[in-house]
Amino acid sequence: MGIGIYLSRVLFSALEGWISVVSFGFQLVATIAPICLAVVVYAVVYKVLPYAKILWCDAFTGALAPALAFELMKFGFAIFLSHTAFYKMVYGAFAIFPLGLMWIYMTWWITLIGAVLVANLPDIRSGVIRVIRY
Repeated sequence: MGIGIYLSRVLFSALEGWISVVSFGFQLVATIAPICLAVVVYAVVYKVLPYAKILWCDAFTGALAPALAFELMKFGFAIFLSHTAFYKMVYGAFAIFPLGLMWIYMTWWITLIGAVLVANLPDIRSGVIRVIRY
């Protein structure tokens, strides 16, 4: 997960000066690449780590929602940090600790929700768990 964040940040920092010069298609690729990278990372985690047989289609299906939520969380957390001076006023230099703990907490919630989704996808597909449609 850390490698994915690092690579997406490197990609965006490398493209920072070129965005105005490059076409819209390249901007679109630069926006979608971190999402695709997060989907692949989550799918590999959901396929390899459990002590169960997980199909690749279930891993990728279950990885889509957490990857999108993670990318939205990165965007929202950056906005939160740039517009909130409360933590810096109260904690000073130690503000990184509660903010880091909050980041870890939210990341694990997203990861665990995706894991629950991946674990239940075979039951949903077989009809054991019925999806309520209104």
